[in-house]
Amino acid sequence: IGELVCRFFNAAAAAGEVLRGRSERLLPATVTTEVASLIEGGDVAAVEGIMSDLLGVGAPARADAEALQAVARAVSCRGARVSACAIGAILEHMQRLGTRTVVAVDGSVFTKYTAFQTRMEACLRDMYGADAALIELLSAILDPLPSRRPSASSATSFPLRRHRS
Repeated sequence: IGELVCRFFNAAAAAGEVLRGRSERLLPATVTTEVASLIEGGDVAAVEGIMSDLLGVGAPARADAEALQAVARAVSCRGARVSACAIGAILEHMQRLGTRTVVAVDGSVFTKYTAFQTRMEACLRDMYGADAALIELLSAILDPLPSRRPSASSATSFPLRRHRS
């Protein structure tokens, strides 16, 4: 997500929409998933601080911080909806709608981008209504607290297929 945020913001800068009259651009390596999440979730003053302290934009304008925040929000919303649609399509294909199903989601975006899981769940509700309540999204990384792990009896497990080499 961070790289996409960087690319869209830099394209807007090249078009003269942001960072007007300045030659500065965001470096893709500096806008990580965690930084993009902070940009979206922070107030404008915090985003200005991130831009100057972490991203190397000297004295960013308020409008530039607001634009960067809007870009981060748009990219993460789109990513969460695409991810939720993919999960929904798989569950439909497996004929799992209407049945309690736990989906383990892997990746740093799901675990480090604070709004991503909430947006995925909202998209599933938009698509499946009440049936979405039966779909539980969990991080594929095991929670160290056993009380928060799904019990073996509460979820259906599916065998993993190994690829032959």
